[in-house]
Amino acid sequence: MFNLGFTELLLLAIIGLVVIGPERMPEVARQIGRWVGAAKRTTQQFQRQLETEVKLQELNKKIIEETQDIEKRFAEHQPEPSQSEADSQIASDRSETPKS
Repeated sequence: MFNLGFTELLLLAIIGLVVIGPERMPEVARQIGRWVGAAKRTTQQFQRQLETEVKLQELNKKIIEETQDIEKRFAEHQPEPSQSEADSQIASDRSETPKS
């Protein structure tokens, strides 16, 4: 995350020991550890959420493409009714509709 080597960590520990003092150093180190852990968890959670959203978007795109392909294939196999068939269908639909 921060790419700190052993010498940098040792230098930070010595500076912290001088500035904070030996009695408060363990408490401060624990608090810093908690903050770093919380930051890592938040970053990981955010990354997982982004990956999930990308996967959902890809799946949604695939579903839309498949649906369009199915609709296209279905439309190709449906014969178009002639004008007289369409007129007779409309007439039969009107006669079946109850009038109130």
